[in-house]
Amino acid sequence: MSNKPIRPVGWEDETVSDRPAEEVKALFAVLSKSARRDLRCAIMTAIALGDRADLEEAFPELADANPNHGEWPFLNGEGM
Repeated sequence: MSNKPIRPVGWEDETVSDRPAEEVKALFAVLSKSARRDLRCAIMTAIALGDRADLEEAFPELADANPNHGEWPFLNGEGM
């Protein structure tokens, strides 16, 4: 196994890893429904990993993706 860092694969992962929360939120507002869904998943992943507390603030409706905050929204069908 390699010790290389995991790099983002898709545009949505790159967006979340490379941009400040304000830019992610602005982009989210203008995307199509399917693209918004993809970006939402990347945001939830970053929040779940604990990497982006700023995204928790910018997207409070997704903050529950952080397992330290209680139930995960996708476990009960919400958040997608």
